[in-house]
Amino acid sequence: MKLQGVAKNKYFIICFLVILCLGSIHIARAISAEPGTEGDPLASKSYVDSKMSEFTSLANSLKQQVQTMQSQGGIIFTVVELKPGQELIAGAGAEIVLRSGSAKAIQGTYGGLADVTSDAGIELMTGDNIPKNHLLLVSRDDGRGLRTENEGAFLLVKGSYTIR
Repeated sequence: MKLQGVAKNKYFIICFLVILCLGSIHIARAISAEPGTEGDPLASKSYVDSKMSEFTSLANSLKQQVQTMQSQGGIIFTVVELKPGQELIAGAGAEIVLRSGSAKAIQGTYGGLADVTSDAGIELMTGDNIPKNHLLLVSRDDGRGLRTENEGAFLLVKGSYTIR
């Protein structure tokens, strides 16, 4: 009977030593791993700071590109208010939407404003009423635009334009 007790103790001691060795190996690996790598997935402050620096640099670059595109004709619609009697003369490629008020078309040297919302492919010439909420395209930089008369107007404009 005493022999069985000794065998049990040896078995438990061997299991304890195996578990201790395996635990020591894992601890040694964790201590030797470089922070921020696959071996040590917890991010260090320097790692997070370097990634934030990369992100900030990319964001500033994209912001500069957007500003450049806007200055070259715009990529977003801008709200423009015209007072009674004012004219908006658009550059080539500009887009205009009359949101409120009233305005009349001004044709350029080579044609009028293309109303792309209408199914009939209407071209608005000088004196034609501008319909509200219709997308108008300006194909050339030849003096095309619109003029308000008795009341002002609010427009959405994408692209270059001048107000006079």
